Amino acid sequence: IVAKAIKDSSKLFKIKDKSERFHNVDATEKNIDNTNSIIPATYHNTYKEINKKIIFTSFETMEEDKRVGCSGGKTNFSFSVEQSKDSFLIEKEMLKTINFKYSLENGLYGEVGENPYKGKITGRFQSDSSWLIEIDVWLKIKDLLNKEFDKQIKLKRTFTR
Repeated sequence: IVAKAIKDSSKLFKIKDKSERFHNVDATEKNIDNTNSIIPATYHNTYKEINKKIIFTSFETMEEDKRVGCSGGKTNFSFSVEQSKDSFLIEKEMLKTINFKYSLENGLYGEVGENPYKGKITGRFQSDSSWLIEIDVWLKIKDLLNKEFDKQIKLKRTFTR
């Protein structure tokens, strides 16, 4: 992906990919190097309905920075909720019931986590049959050396079929 970044006043960057589409990207979610360029990422956010549950899956693939070895990577997460017609809110004890799985692989580093211990996830069904999902949760994470630490995952993404 060849990308061009244009910074605006709200700390959002516009990414123009080969398909000539622009995507808004929050700078806090991207790798930004010291020349203020953005290492492009590809997102695949989908949902499917199975057995009265909605399963949300997100795959993010970061392109490798040609100046740095082993810099590419991917972040994946998934969770499921009971079917809902238009919206849902998952918080407190309900967070343990959604089978939340998170993983990050980045060069020679990796980490995994499951089932948030605090925060919330909201979903709103959109008129174009997509879901707008907002996640603000904390997970217990383990890295490749089994070091444990807390990590916040905060994002807002649209999921399509």
